[in-house]
Amino acid sequence: MNEQANKRRNAVILKSVSLAALIVFAVAVWLVKFHFVARSPYRVTHIFFHSLVVDPARGFSMTDDETWNEATPGFCQWMTTVHEFDQILQQLYDRGYVLVSLYDIVRITKDENGVAHVAPKKIYLPRGKTPFVLSIDDLSYYHSYGGRGCATRMIVGEDGKPTCEYVDASGQTLIGPYDCIPRLDAFLEEHPDFSYKGAKGTIALTGYNGIFGYRTDFCYRDHVNLDEDQQAFLDANPDFDWNAECEAARAVAQAILDDGWTFASHTWGHIRIGDAGMEWVRTDTQKWLEQVAPLIGGTDIIIFAHGQDLASWNEDYASTEKFQYLKSQGFSIYCNVDSSKYFVQIGDDFLRMGRRDLDGYRLYKAIYGGEDLVSDLIDAATVFDPQRPKDPILYQR
Repeated sequence: MNEQANKRRNAVILKSVSLAALIVFAVAVWLVKFHFVARSPYRVTHIFFHSLVVDPARGFSMTDDETWNEATPGFCQWMTTVHEFDQILQQLYDRGYVLVSLYDIVRITKDENGVAHVAPKKIYLPRGKTPFVLSIDDLSYYHSYGGRGCATRMIVGEDGKPTCEYVDASGQTLIGPYDCIPRLDAFLEEHPDFSYKGAKGTIALTGYNGIFGYRTDFCYRDHVNLDEDQQAFLDANPDFDWNAECEAARAVAQAILDDGWTFASHTWGHIRIGDAGMEWVRTDTQKWLEQVAPLIGGTDIIIFAHGQDLASWNEDYASTEKFQYLKSQGFSIYCNVDSSKYFVQIGDDFLRMGRRDLDGYRLYKAIYGGEDLVSDLIDAATVFDPQRPKDPILYQR
């Protein structure tokens, strides 16, 4: 009798489990079919920033120093303020944008010969959501940033997360979210649905002044080929320890990687790669691979400086000599600057993607220059920092 009761009970349990599994399966099918929508990798926009200006009064100031004033238009045009960055993130979120990684839109595999091949991937997002990619250029805190009201370097915080060191106008050193990485991280903590599978951004690094604010370039070690700023730095820091500097930079890089970000080359010398001859491209690339790649763990992404590219939009990209060389050095993802909403090309051996600047120049042009190329992303007038100068001469390129 007990045996029959057990059999009946087991049968009921089995039917219940099967029914539950069927319900779960049906819900999953419904979610995929009706709630989530496949997004084409060819319709993903890519925005980018430079380091943020924390203190616009210093970042955009004019003084009696002619050299300082010559750099001010560049800061007005290329930089975004903390206020603007926060407004941009909120507006992107409110409009249904979702951050995806470059690796979410392509699959990269290697064949038996070690050659990397690239294929498009679809992104499945809830209905009404729109994917976008984010990158940050020049996270090196160049000597030229000194006194401009920007962070001075990246550090590893007490919680093991990447954060910033910042010197305020009074000379006090502060620790906190004074640049894009920790500010985006903080936003994602409050809005985790702003990221697809935990995606963060891509950080494009040069090497000639080191990385993350650490003076890791060989010139600081060897005291050769120093420019005026580099010599002044070494003179002001007679106890400078190059090995310790590299170890600190390596620790920051690992914290950034652990936090979900990816790295890219921005060329070692911030070169105009489209204008450069092949010898220059080879020399610069080898410097980056030797002096930067070991500190960050390498990368297969290159983001070109000055908005340049290896070829025009209608040329056969993969047949160019520069592409073939960079491909041989391990790069498979190539990003330029393009003002169009989407610029994505995917070949068997590359992803080529255009990027859109959300900086002072683009905001100013949208509001005062009659050229609003960002209205699909943000309302430039409500993003524009009230402390940002409006003198048109500061936004002429």
